Amino acid sequence: MKTMKNSRLIVGQVISNARKTRNLNQWQLAKLLGVTQPYISSIENGRANITIDQVEDILELLDYRIDIQLKPLGLTDEESQKLDRVNELLLGTV
Repeated sequence: MKTMKNSRLIVGQVISNARKTRNLNQWQLAKLLGVTQPYISSIENGRANITIDQVEDILELLDYRIDIQLKPLGLTDEESQKLDRVNELLLGTV
């Protein structure tokens, strides 16, 4: 489950960056969310098993937007480029 741990670390870094752009410390964010500071620390350090809904709630509270595109593992470069093109078309970024 190394991929899940890496994903939690990435999510934690995103939340930490979002918090810092709002000039909030962990205690302040915890108070806004109604959770403890240690829980915020565990999220930011990739130790908390946080749901997508919780991530969305935190980022919405911080007025922070990210663009996430999910891709299956093991794609060839050509398959990855085709998927990128489809995503661009679907998202209207072309």
